[in-house]
Amino acid sequence: MNRLISVTVLAVVAGTLWWCYSSAPVSTVLSPEPVSVPDQPSGSSGLVPESVPTPSSVSPSRESSERLMDLAKWLEDAQGRAFVFQVEAFWRECLDRDSCALELDLIQTMLTPERYQLIAHYQRLNQEWQQSLGSTSLSDFATLQARVEEVKRLAQQTWGEAANIVFADEFAVYDFSLETQQLATESPDQFVQSYRHLLNQWHKSEAAIGLVSSAAKYERGLSLIPHSYNQTQREQVSSQLAAMYLSDAEANDIQARAQQVAEQTTQTQSYQQQLERLKRTLEQQRQSRFANLTDSEWQQYYDDQISEFRISFFSG
Repeated sequence: MNRLISVTVLAVVAGTLWWCYSSAPVSTVLSPEPVSVPDQPSGSSGLVPESVPTPSSVSPSRESSERLMDLAKWLEDAQGRAFVFQVEAFWRECLDRDSCALELDLIQTMLTPERYQLIAHYQRLNQEWQQSLGSTSLSDFATLQARVEEVKRLAQQTWGEAANIVFADEFAVYDFSLETQQLATESPDQFVQSYRHLLNQWHKSEAAIGLVSSAAKYERGLSLIPHSYNQTQREQVSSQLAAMYLSDAEANDIQARAQQVAEQTTQTQSYQQQLERLKRTLEQQRQSRFANLTDSEWQQYYDDQISEFRISFFSG
């Protein structure tokens, strides 16, 4: 559910077909004090009682303790999808072991208070985030910028400053998508140069925005070519993008696939046109030549004619 909602938000907000993320954002309405669940008496109402069970009296093994220490060091600096993936794995596994309170107690000393609060309260905050998204209609916002601003506002409202940790990758995608809008006003002669300049500015965030490979940069560039360009201008820009980001083999492969798609499109259009002509002819015949046939006899004849046309078209 969480992953589905996150992907939906990205599709609505960023409008990207190539993008997908594995989890929903988190934000920090986090209290400065550390979570006190490990010392919480049975039956009391803790900060995250629904997520953290009462502490176990069984001490973890040395191997488990070292694993948790390594995890804590990593979580202290991690952000974005990697952080969310690991935090969700932590909660899933500790719940299976019925040891969440004990493990949280062990990693607390390795984390800043803010990062510890985020991890300890993740389950509750994430649930609140899903509820917030579910009650918001992003389609009510007319522009991409308005949708991005609303998502960020909701994230800050739920997660506080921790939204920048949990949604680091998502926010990067949103911001990059907003900046690509400036390419819509570029002339065909300046488009590729401006696109390359934009990618250079985002070089450090290539992984977050899904543009690590040259092929991905080429495909993204194609998707950003303004609709106002005519066919000649589009082909010109496409060729320049291919020369910049693709090897000869990759360019040939893409050209072959484009030709195949074009041929399939032409074939489909031809099939539909011929099928429609046949149907019109049959309708005319029903009113004249075959007017005396019963409905069942006519339907059998009609179906036979359509079937013979399909066999003939696709076998020829």
